[in-house]
Amino acid sequence: MTKKSQVQSLSGLTFFRAYPSYTRYWIANTISRMGDSIDSIAVMWMVLELTGSTLLMGTVMLCNMLPNILLGPFAGVLADRFNRKKLMIFSD
Repeated sequence: MTKKSQVQSLSGLTFFRAYPSYTRYWIANTISRMGDSIDSIAVMWMVLELTGSTLLMGTVMLCNMLPNILLGPFAGVLADRFNRKKLMIFSD
């Protein structure tokens, strides 16, 4: 016979209390993503206000997304081949 392993289900705040390091990472990542989004919106808005061109605004948005589109598929390979800590510091 085999024993069934019991998996403790953590939900809500219990999970965050159990893993304080992850909680700090999650909060910092959330704040960083909010800042990145606000920055993108502000840049596109500035382009629209200065030029009045929605085409240029879309071009700026494309240029902002292009690195993720082009480099995203290779991110997993890079994470496997290089030091992850240095890669995270470099990519931020």
